[in-house]
Amino acid sequence: MRTIKIEIRCDLEDPEKDKIMIQAAREAAKTLLATVALISGKRRPQIVLETGDMFHANAEIDLLTDDEIGDEVTRAGNAGEAEGDTDAEV
Repeated sequence: MRTIKIEIRCDLEDPEKDKIMIQAAREAAKTLLATVALISGKRRPQIVLETGDMFHANAEIDLLTDDEIGDEVTRAGNAGEAEGDTDAEV
């Protein structure tokens, strides 16, 4: 199994810009994961996003935000209903 690392270091000096950078990293990671998933063999690819600085240890960044997770759950539920999922609770 191969590991490929992409790392960016910057000092944006603004918490709002940090949020923008993290969202951009999420979007790039999702695109990369989807691309690799399409060309991968039997093993599913894995991806990790981390953030840290020289004062704090690295912390993982969720690939999806809480809102996106809720949207994915809703879409999955709607897809099950569209396919005639008989296990759906009423």
